[in-house]
Amino acid sequence: MKKLKIVNKTKFKKSIIILSIISGILILGIYFNYTSSKTEICYKTKFITKGETLWSIAEKEVKENAYYKNQDLRKVIYDIQNVNNLKNKNIYEGLEIVIPTYK
Repeated sequence: MKKLKIVNKTKFKKSIIILSIISGILILGIYFNYTSSKTEICYKTKFITKGETLWSIAEKEVKENAYYKNQDLRKVIYDIQNVNNLKNKNIYEGLEIVIPTYK
């Protein structure tokens, strides 16, 4: 087996330094992309007013809440029911519910 010999040590050192810098930048880029993509979910409180239904609340949330953006209304209703431990779709005036949202 033939041994490789470094002919130009200065050029070799520069290449190693450049590769190290590029690797470091790539690792930092991946790390910051990963940490910035984490979005914290919090909950807003809502008190049901007269005439509101889960359907009307879901319609509003799909339009105004980034957490539910472009989602099917039935999925949003189901999610709100689950988050609030509602056994059915019946809600009443004064009921306090929470709705997921992004911080």
